Amino acid sequence: MLTPYMDTFHGESSVLLQLLTPMRNIGLHAYKLQIEDESVKLVAHKDNTVRKPQAYSYCENRQILVFKFDDKIKRGEYTLSMKFNGSLLGITGFVATNRTDHQGQTRQSYVTLFGTNDARRAFPCWDGPVWKSKFNISVVHPRTHRAWSNMPLKDQRMTKLADNKTLTNFKTTPNLPAQSLIIAVVDVEHVDILYNDTLHPTWKIYIWCTHEKKDQVDVMSVAVPRIVNFLTKYMGIAWKNSGIDLIAFPNLPTKFVGGWGLVIVREEDVIDKGNFIGYKIEVQRTVAYAIIQQFIATFSGSTTWFVERLTKGLALYLSYYIIEESHLYDQMTDLYVTQIQQPALHNDIILNVSYITDNSDPIYTSLINNKASVSMHMLQHIIQKEKFNQGIAKILNFEHISQYPYPSRNNNRFREWYTPITYTTQQELNFSNTSPRLWLADEIITINVTNPKHWIIFNIQQTSDYTSASYDWWQLFQREIVVDRYKYNLEHVMYKWTSQTNYPVLTFVEHEDDYSRHISQYPYPSRNNNRFREWYTPITYTTQQELNFSNTSPRLWLADEIITINVTNPKHWIIFNIQQTNFYRVNYNTDYWFYITHHLNENDYRKIHRLNRAQLIDDAYHFMMMQEMHYTVFLELTGYMWKEMDYVPWHSMANVLHYMSPFFDFLESEYFKNAPSIP
Repeated sequence: MLTPYMDTFHGESSVLLQLLTPMRNIGLHAYKLQIEDESVKLVAHKDNTVRKPQAYSYCENRQILVFKFDDKIKRGEYTLSMKFNGSLLGITGFVATNRTDHQGQTRQSYVTLFGTNDARRAFPCWDGPVWKSKFNISVVHPRTHRAWSNMPLKDQRMTKLADNKTLTNFKTTPNLPAQSLIIAVVDVEHVDILYNDTLHPTWKIYIWCTHEKKDQVDVMSVAVPRIVNFLTKYMGIAWKNSGIDLIAFPNLPTKFVGGWGLVIVREEDVIDKGNFIGYKIEVQRTVAYAIIQQFIATFSGSTTWFVERLTKGLALYLSYYIIEESHLYDQMTDLYVTQIQQPALHNDIILNVSYITDNSDPIYTSLINNKASVSMHMLQHIIQKEKFNQGIAKILNFEHISQYPYPSRNNNRFREWYTPITYTTQQELNFSNTSPRLWLADEIITINVTNPKHWIIFNIQQTSDYTSASYDWWQLFQREIVVDRYKYNLEHVMYKWTSQTNYPVLTFVEHEDDYSRHISQYPYPSRNNNRFREWYTPITYTTQQELNFSNTSPRLWLADEIITINVTNPKHWIIFNIQQTNFYRVNYNTDYWFYITHHLNENDYRKIHRLNRAQLIDDAYHFMMMQEMHYTVFLELTGYMWKEMDYVPWHSMANVLHYMSPFFDFLESEYFKNAPSIP
């Protein structure tokens, strides 16, 4: 129950329990809640016997409240009920926000902001992604406010509990973790009702906002139906509910929250701010990201932390991809490259960002999520748009990730895994190498031991938790990639890219024969520190004769070997990583940098794709800063920028100037700033 302008809320909960074994104690997660002792009771369903706990204990470390009973509770079904009070002053849990309306009055709204362990701040529960329950949610709130939750409205009526209050009841949720639960009570007054013709005729989109902002939601009102239409029509995604409520929430502490037909976005992020195209693009992307996250929140199967990280990366990439595919802004994925991918390449080295499958890095989580989104961008171009859309449809249509045949050893029909095997021996004691030493399918593999009395430990650092999840994830897209008659296992390819730090650098050098060139790769930034690090790298390129910058499918795959390609004219340039669709840098020899620079400065620079012009600027800058390229090459390369008319290379140049800005404050920068122009 919520009372305006109070710092606390009042709650009542009834927890249905099925005890499979007799026990004396029952524990629930709770944090900063005041339990009303006299209200706690345990009722047996069999005979309506009521029992009261005789004592309580609280574990501060694990945040568990334990109810202790005198005698053992027998097996059976029970309801544990209690009343409690909680605070609205935190930044997580159940929180309150204030705003001033057009009449100068203070208005208060309420929303649940649950992270992994934050539902326990709002009510006693089993709190964590592994515990799933059905919830019946009821909210008593001021009559001037509207209430939302994960499920559609069941009924609403005046309440006798308090004056000027409304009781809103919601339908029962399916099984979901407590952290996925959403309750919002907002004083919004204006609603746009939008229909989507591609869906059922009764399907509606509701956009809610405050009275003051009712004339500032035009961009959102145009974007939402197009985004939803693309998801449902072109990706084949089925909706769980008969509609969607999108709420512009005043002063929301986070950028968005949502799930199960409900999307809540921060008002100031989605209101119109004039005709500036940058504002409109950001509103569209914010709304797209929130809607996609709402789709992902409808997972009903269990997921690992690794899949959660991939879905966050997927949501970020799709927020750009769908804007472009919905024809809201036709160069949105170009913006993705300069806003997300190029900074990810930079941060990966400068900040030493961990690999995607690392769940122990709390500092760089957002940067790791950005890398996960880059893997989605790369995947889309490896398998191409149609198969990528089909894979997304499988994920967002709740096709569950398969599980290994446990506990039934014999019930394994149609179930097979390509399992990455890691191990070390008592002699090796190498627990740092988590890359697979073997791959196991349905066969039996024999390994030799040097001492039969010494131990062998498998599953180094228990990495199979995420590798099995990741392999099932990639299988939703495609099993094999065929390039030039060779087959590549997509799971193997993507596992390499998500389980290693940093990225490779592609090198392109002359061979003894003037018409042959060698392609190889090495781990960046340390050329020599390549132990256990190997990528299956998709190679795309075009030549000065071909000028084909539209084909982003791999022409070659590069592992730890050297590949030779033939050129028709040794004085013409070759450009790799078409449209910068893959997560690596390319370093040419000095001659080829000169050929590219000469073309940009002397010929029609537009014949090289704008994304590759941006890529050349970004790569050249970083090789210069890592002292792998003379600074004059970078200056010559960027000398053509006086005639550049496309924003994409300029965005890349703006990134470079941002990286360099601290350097300009030091005396050592004077030579660089005063360097003579290149004729």
